[in-house]
Amino acid sequence: MLPAILQVTGQLKITGTVLNQDHQPLAYVNIGIREQNIGTISDKKGAFRLTIPPGHLQDSLSFSSVGFKVKTLALATLSGISSLNIVLEQDTLTLEPVILRPKKTRIRKIGIRS
Repeated sequence: MLPAILQVTGQLKITGTVLNQDHQPLAYVNIGIREQNIGTISDKKGAFRLTIPPGHLQDSLSFSSVGFKVKTLALATLSGISSLNIVLEQDTLTLEPVILRPKKTRIRKIGIRS
């Protein structure tokens, strides 16, 4: 098996899997360096592959998906890891209640007026 991170000619090649807290794969997770045009998404099985160009070793890699907390990892700390498994925690959002009130009804008379 290939290591999760390979450094070739200054580039980082990162592969891994994104999972939820129950260790089920998460599909279509956004993975990338914030405010840069570098990123990818995980596939249906949670697997991803990303090539980081040289000069970005001091940046951080973020994992985000709707309904989960954002996880950010420094790229410098990822070197030497043979299997990259990212676990995202669920994020609950509490909404304020919505009160619906009907409009005041108006009586309309249709027909012949005398």
